[in-house]
Amino acid sequence: MAADTHKNGFDGLKADGTPYRVLVVDDSIIMRKILKKVLGDEQYEICGEAEDGGGVLELYKSLRPDVVTLDIFMDQVDGITVLKEIMAFDKSAKILMLSGAEEKKSIIEAVRLGARGYVVKPPDREILMEKIRKILE
Repeated sequence: MAADTHKNGFDGLKADGTPYRVLVVDDSIIMRKILKKVLGDEQYEICGEAEDGGGVLELYKSLRPDVVTLDIFMDQVDGITVLKEIMAFDKSAKILMLSGAEEKKSIIEAVRLGARGYVVKPPDREILMEKIRKILE
C-alpha cells in the first residue's frame, strides 16, 4: 500500500476522508459476503448489492458507485449484459469483473466492452485490493 496516496492507511478512503462507494453484484451470497468483508476491512462503503444482473443498471443510476464488482456468470442476467448496459449509460464507469472460471473469451470481451480489470474467484485479497486501487487511480 502506497502510504503517500492514502494518508490514513486505508485504501477505501478518498483524500477527503470519505469512503469510495462500491456496488457488489454476484449470484453467490458467499462471494458477496467475502467481497463485503474484504472491502469493508479497508473502509470501502458497500452502497448496494445484487444477486443477479436484472435491475443493476437502475441501481447503478441511483447509487452512482465509484466501483462495481461484477460477476461474469450469473443465472438470470449475466455480467457481460450488465457491463454493456452500464457502459452505454456511463462510459467512465469503473467495473471490475469477477468469475470462478478463467474463460479467456469472456475476459477479452469484458475488457473490450470497457471493464477496467478482471479477478478470478475466489479472489486473493491482495490481488483484489491491487486491482481496485488501480481502477480508482
